[in-house]
Amino acid sequence: MADGGRTYRETGFAATPDMNLYVREFGDPASPKVPLIALHGYWRTSRDFEELAEHLAPSRYILTPDMRGRGRSGRSTDVSDYAFERLVDDIARLLAARGIARAVFLGTALGAYVAMRLWQLRPELFAGFIFNDTGPEAPPSAGAKAATFSGGDERSFDEALAMIKAQNAPSFTRYGDAEWVKMTRRAYWQNENGAWVRDFDQLTNQDIPRMRAVTPDFWQEYNSISVPIAVLRGENSEFLTRELADRMVAANPHTTIYTIPGCGHPPMLWEPESYAAVDEFLARVDG
Repeated sequence: MADGGRTYRETGFAATPDMNLYVREFGDPASPKVPLIALHGYWRTSRDFEELAEHLAPSRYILTPDMRGRGRSGRSTDVSDYAFERLVDDIARLLAARGIARAVFLGTALGAYVAMRLWQLRPELFAGFIFNDTGPEAPPSAGAKAATFSGGDERSFDEALAMIKAQNAPSFTRYGDAEWVKMTRRAYWQNENGAWVRDFDQLTNQDIPRMRAVTPDFWQEYNSISVPIAVLRGENSEFLTRELADRMVAANPHTTIYTIPGCGHPPMLWEPESYAAVDEFLARVDG
């Protein structure tokens, strides 16, 4: 167990001379089981994977970085520093720095897209994929809805909590007060003024239109995947619809769908059904 009672080690990684990434490491790097690299979504951080990583850490090594411009990783005043291609390169460099030759990649939204592009460039790094409520395309309406809740306004905690519930309550029907508080603390952080703000640099949003124009979808990457794929789909998700999940299975025979009941986009991965799905899939990859 790490200092201060934490079950993870806080480390850093110099992706470039002027950009440092914050990384959480769980478990023993010498574990014989395949490592897991967990990559968060557009407006999220490595905190999203804390419970799942703690669940897996007794027998597996897990890396959960904050991508540049998010959480405790470096910030920039130049939007080109947040280009999608740089995020992909950061992860490749991180694996090389940690001596990881092959891993399972778990990704939510942006994290899944980063993993798919890295697959196209470096397929030898992959033992498997876990897509957390993410497919090769995103319905425009779902993305637009999520973006309305990604502003940089300062809020009280109660206001931030109300925003999280307004966005998620219709689809996360299983959640109660404790889960809403935890979800809010994952999405927001308390700044030096005591206000609660979304935990990412708003400048990162400016690369999204360019990224989507260059790569409107990731079907080419997805169709080429030749390692096992697990897709965790929130039962009530508008981001990964049942129809899109069915198309993923039809397009790639390596795909297994796991439905997480009472959840929208994305499951928080602390649900027992999420643990069970990931455990089953990783056992299959480990052989």
